[in-house]
Amino acid sequence: MSAADSQENDLPEELWETLEDLYDLATEDPEEARTTFASFPEEVRNLREFQMALAGIEKHLERFEEAQARLRALFVRYPDDADLCHQLADLLEDSGELEEASALFLETLRLDNEKPALATDELLARIDKTVREILRELPPDYQKRLDHVPILLESRPSIEMVQSGLDPRSLGLFEGHDHVADLNQEARTAPTRIVLFTENLIDDAGDGPELEEEVGVTVLHEVGHYFGLDEEDMERLGLD
Repeated sequence: MSAADSQENDLPEELWETLEDLYDLATEDPEEARTTFASFPEEVRNLREFQMALAGIEKHLERFEEAQARLRALFVRYPDDADLCHQLADLLEDSGELEEASALFLETLRLDNEKPALATDELLARIDKTVREILRELPPDYQKRLDHVPILLESRPSIEMVQSGLDPRSLGLFEGHDHVADLNQEARTAPTRIVLFTENLIDDAGDGPELEEEVGVTVLHEVGHYFGLDEEDMERLGLD
């Protein structure tokens, strides 16, 4: 669940903190997270947000059928919950059910687009400033190679992007040819650009200082794609 959603969440602050801790534990030790979940009072375990967390734990434990059944049952009750829709789509994608996952990713985009916009002029200016500062910190040779690569700010991915396989909650996107193809103009098949999705960035990081950090990581991640790094390279460099 995103930082922005936490601000609108009906959970008391102490339960929100418990939920955050549970998500962190699930990535580190899902068995311990499952045991911790079982220790909560029944009324807490039955809350929608905690049932979603349990499905996440089950996914980490590779109990995909249990996780899918849990999320499907919740989605019948809460079909307008964008977070729930996205979590189910993500699980279906991991399970190889790509057609249904794609439909639910599109539904996630629709639901997200119905939310009030988060980006203000001030926040957009902060994002733009961070992008320019990150680029100025790159070695001069890298800056020169990026001269013709525009970095654009868009609110969220387009329908066409999601239909082509992009997660609707992606923070950024590299499109086009990398710098190797740049050296051979005949190899160019599409214009090159980097896109940052401002609503997703703000939704993920909030409007505090974490926003600049997330923007910086995202810019370097997409620039890394331009210079030929793959996802394993990104993870090794802390840019995942």
